[in-house]
Amino acid sequence: MNYRYWIESGELCVADEAQLVWRGQPESRPAVGVVGIVGTDDAVVLLDPETGPRNALGHLKGWPNLVRVTPHGQVTWRIEAGSHDVWVGVKIEGDRIIANTWSGFRRELDPASGRVLAEQFTK
Repeated sequence: MNYRYWIESGELCVADEAQLVWRGQPESRPAVGVVGIVGTDDAVVLLDPETGPRNALGHLKGWPNLVRVTPHGQVTWRIEAGSHDVWVGVKIEGDRIIANTWSGFRRELDPASGRVLAEQFTK
């Protein structure tokens, strides 16, 4: 089945050819980016990094703000960018998932597990 993913007011929306099938916030956090995963019905969702946990000084701590979701909003994996880092972008290049971190890493992720397959420092 073909699903379409988009974001409205921080909520992830998913529709099939006929109707909306799910709307909400994965992990109870606002979504800021979404890309469909080639060859699947699922998508990778970038959750707003600014809504994550903070340390005692108010600085943002790393947290798994990149998740894979099914068309019904179920999270099948989540990945952290690093203990003091967050994901800030995600895109599809061909059949590869490419995500960027705040600290300047460009990483290729395995669609099945979220595991980092390759990385390049870009700053």
